[in-house]
Amino acid sequence: MRVLRSEAGLAPGRRAVEIGCGIGSFTRHLAETGATLVAVDLVPELLAQARASTPASNVLFVQGDCTRLDDIPEARAADAVVGNAVLHHLDVRPALESVFRVLVPGGVLALFEPNLVNPQIFVFKHTPMLRRRAGWSPDETAFTRWRLARDVRAAGFTDVRVRPFDFLHPSTPRLLVGAVERLGLFVEKVPLLRELSGSLAVFARKPVAPVV
Repeated sequence: MRVLRSEAGLAPGRRAVEIGCGIGSFTRHLAETGATLVAVDLVPELLAQARASTPASNVLFVQGDCTRLDDIPEARAADAVVGNAVLHHLDVRPALESVFRVLVPGGVLALFEPNLVNPQIFVFKHTPMLRRRAGWSPDETAFTRWRLARDVRAAGFTDVRVRPFDFLHPSTPRLLVGAVERLGLFVEKVPLLRELSGSLAVFARKPVAPVV
């Protein structure tokens, strides 16, 4: 979370859009930066839970389609668009193009997405029975960092960086979280081994001037 907040430059006076906020698990932490935050989700029931858990005055919850952000007036002219494990549920190209349109020139895209090269994610994606048991939706996918970087550039972004990130498994016992996080930070720097991370960190920028 610290990485995402830092890369997106979230701070008082900045405007950000969180795509796919769900029940607000990330929203609460993003709101702590003091940035003005527009949290968008398509599902009213999830937004209701998010509102209840994040009463911060600098957050506005809006129901809307994350592939058509420019149809949401409150989402326009954003300094940053952020999200956690959302893009892999969406039609990727329209979603990225929509994000691009609502960002101001120089605005930042900052996302975390599942890494298809991770052995567990790879097996789950290609095994229908496991997908169903894990509760994966039919449209849910994962990315290689090379494909994701290509799609982000195709939407018009520059300064594109997609890197392996996070080796902390959700089922890690609480007592071991600190140790696993420290080990993960080391592994993220090891060539080849780092490619097996659970997530991809995606950072990019909308050009200040049109690309010719």
